[in-house]
Amino acid sequence: MNGSLGTSAAGGLRLLDYLYEQPIVNVRVVERRLKSSFVTANKLVEQFVKLEILQETTGGLRNRRYSYVPYLALFESSATAHQNDNTHLDVTKS
Repeated sequence: MNGSLGTSAAGGLRLLDYLYEQPIVNVRVVERRLKSSFVTANKLVEQFVKLEILQETTGGLRNRRYSYVPYLALFESSATAHQNDNTHLDVTKS
């Protein structure tokens, strides 16, 4: 990641760490969390999108939200597996 993010590598590592706490963010949240300017936060988010770490989920031009899809997918896979396990349980009363 260091080579891809250049001088913003430290901010990138801090953002990546934060995404495990808050996997859905917007640029303002990143700005506040990293205590950076909006421009810096926006550039970092754009880099994360290019690296496919974040995915823009709103489709709009303003107030865009970004999701840490690889991380969220772990929970979706787990939830799907858990649901499949539960479909085999006999919940009828005799």
